[in-house]
Amino acid sequence: MKAETERSALDVKLKHARNQVDVEIKRRQRAEADCEKLERQIQLIREMLMCDTSGSIQLSEEQKSALAFLNRGQPSSSNAGNKRLSTIDESGSILSDISFDKTDESLDWDSSLVKTFKLKKREK
Repeated sequence: MKAETERSALDVKLKHARNQVDVEIKRRQRAEADCEKLERQIQLIREMLMCDTSGSIQLSEEQKSALAFLNRGQPSSSNAGNKRLSTIDESGSILSDISFDKTDESLDWDSSLVKTFKLKKREK
């Protein structure tokens, strides 16, 4: 009976962990898509400003210095692949949380503190 209860609790923890992983994967994908969209916009702005041969775009020195980051060019494809972080293997720490429970320890209060608390509660 106790094993069944523990198994059920672990199943619930596993379900929550899987859901959290799914949520985080979707967030990461959204963030990466937003980043790619912004990079495309910057590339279009760079092309528009750098390739303007007609001289129709007049920029002040302040504006030019603010847009100086556009002159660095587009990062190479090899660097773009390195922007993604490597996966962190935390399975050991996840398992250690499940296999070691401090609940019993937290309930070992000093009996004198419990008596004092009960006395103060009754006085009110």
